[in-house]
Amino acid sequence: MREVSRINQLQDTILREIVFAAPQVEYTPSLPVYDIREYSAEQEKGVYVVGGLVGEIIMTFSSLYDYVLANPSNNMFRFGDEAIETFITELLNDGFPEGAISLRLKEDLTKNVKENDDVTEYGRQMSNWLIDSNMHSSYGLRFLLKLKRDLLISDDAIVEVFAAIAKIVFRKPIEIADLPEAEEGQTEEDAAEKRDVIMAKNEEILKANEALAKTQAHVRLEMPEAGEETAVNYEEWEEKCLIKVANFKEATAADLE
Repeated sequence: MREVSRINQLQDTILREIVFAAPQVEYTPSLPVYDIREYSAEQEKGVYVVGGLVGEIIMTFSSLYDYVLANPSNNMFRFGDEAIETFITELLNDGFPEGAISLRLKEDLTKNVKENDDVTEYGRQMSNWLIDSNMHSSYGLRFLLKLKRDLLISDDAIVEVFAAIAKIVFRKPIEIADLPEAEEGQTEEDAAEKRDVIMAKNEEILKANEALAKTQAHVRLEMPEAGEETAVNYEEWEEKCLIKVANFKEATAADLE
């Protein structure tokens, strides 16, 4: 009973002096998310995770696949690159900084993929190259892709996430339609009505293009120029690992016996 009372007192103290006293600030994911081994004194402070933000997205959808497909009746379920593209678009436009998803590649993959006006097909073809760990120069993402089977990461999640990213990068803005002049035999009233319809559609197109440009600012495929060296020799780095031990005590004579 004495211990329960002390725990309750501690809980009250934490709530009163820490939780309730803390300032209420609206959260926005404004911190950049970097892959491990991408640290630099010049860049903005951020969060470092294995694979960067794209690695987190892949692992999230891989976990969701594990959960959904655990039920045999769902064995044909797939998220699809379209749904994942919508998710990434909504996620990135919720406060993430520009370049939040940056895939650093070792070569220009556009040379390997045949041009296609169908951005969905082009994105899926591009994902066939992006799933290869050897195409990436980022250490953490390359590690995830290389050991995906050992880490139990879903192939479907990897393919669909990369296809969605490629579609965002290579999607082209929609062209604005020209306003037509009155045709022969057409009244000015009919011509004006037709122009109004086209102008309304053009406004929708402008909004869609602005939204696309905003999303594309968050997603980048960084491909090297011809002759540019992209491989990083980490052995030349003076890397250090600092560990803080909080509960350490010197060995006693009894421990040494």
